[in-house]
Amino acid sequence: MEITYFKKLCSLLDITLKKNHIIPVPEIAKVLRNLCYFKFTIYVEERTFEKKKNLGRPIQDFSGCPERGTMEYHHTQFGSVVFIVLLAAMMVIIIVPLNIGVFPPVLFAVIAILAISLILFYSLNIEISHNVLVCCFGIGFIRKRIFLSDIEQVRSVKNPWFAGWGIHWMPGQYWLWNVSGLRAVELLLKNGSRFRIGTDEPEALIQAIEANKVSAAS
Repeated sequence: MEITYFKKLCSLLDITLKKNHIIPVPEIAKVLRNLCYFKFTIYVEERTFEKKKNLGRPIQDFSGCPERGTMEYHHTQFGSVVFIVLLAAMMVIIIVPLNIGVFPPVLFAVIAILAISLILFYSLNIEISHNVLVCCFGIGFIRKRIFLSDIEQVRSVKNPWFAGWGIHWMPGQYWLWNVSGLRAVELLLKNGSRFRIGTDEPEALIQAIEANKVSAAS
């Protein structure tokens, strides 16, 4: 489904570039097109690799892993809706004003903010290495480290629809880092706080956390 959306977006951007009478500044559209093509290529490669890696294999069993100093878990979830919505918003902001012949300079600032948000939040990467759980969005500027020894409990949860995507604080309840979907893993930390990580494979993440916690304690 996501691949179909990407192909449609790429085709639309190509059509837009060819209609110079509609957009007199094709350089902007070229940037958006190249960004879309780049992420589309990376996304297809990641999905193909994941499918080949997991083909015919059940959820990984970490209990018998002899070494605990290396990375035990690594998963990247791509926020297809976030990517498409932000990219579409930039296209609308560019196309509509230019069609009516007015392009206020302030729109360049809006486009820049949307582009930065796209780069920072297009995916959520989760990994466990050296008994530390690391979550980072997009290109990695926004990240959080949690020592497995600080985790008291872990469970699979479903976020309410209004929790949204990105980084959110649900007043009096928990922090949420999410890039797509409603499923998440909730961590109850020893200081009493709760932290939710959005993921499309909560069972595998829970298994990795619990197995590495047991190994680190032994």
